[in-house]
Order: sequence, then C-alpha cells, then structure tokens
Amino acid sequence: MAVSVSVSAEQALAGCDRMLLRGPAGSGKSTLMQWLATNAARRGFGQTLTDWNGYVPFMLRLRSFATRET
Repeated sequence: MAVSVSVSAEQALAGCDRMLLRGPAGSGKSTLMQWLATNAARRGFGQTLTDWNGYVPFMLRLRSFATRET
C-alpha cells in the first residue's frame, strides 16, 4: 500500500541545488518552475531556500529535443 505525503515546495527543495521535475500533463510542473523563477529573480525566498535567491533558473522542455525516428 502506497503512502502519500504532502510537503511544501520549500521543504521538498531544501538542501538541493538541482532538481528534475517529472509528472503527467496538468500536474503543475510549469507552474512550479514559473514560481521558482519569479522568486529567485526577486530574491524572494525565505530562510528555507535562501541559497536559491539570485539563481537564474531555466527550463528545458525535453520534448523539444526529442526526435521521432520512423
């Protein structure tokens, strides 16, 4: 039986300097990336993610790099 635990984005990212987001369409990946980019640019992260203030985040949409071989 799987157990589901919810944590805030700040808690999930604390202590990380890189991340990989995976999930189905509509699960909030792009929204999270936009939130991270905005807060980093504004230096708006609190104590939990203070090291992320001033980072320049960028997003790579992997589907843009995929080639379809037929």
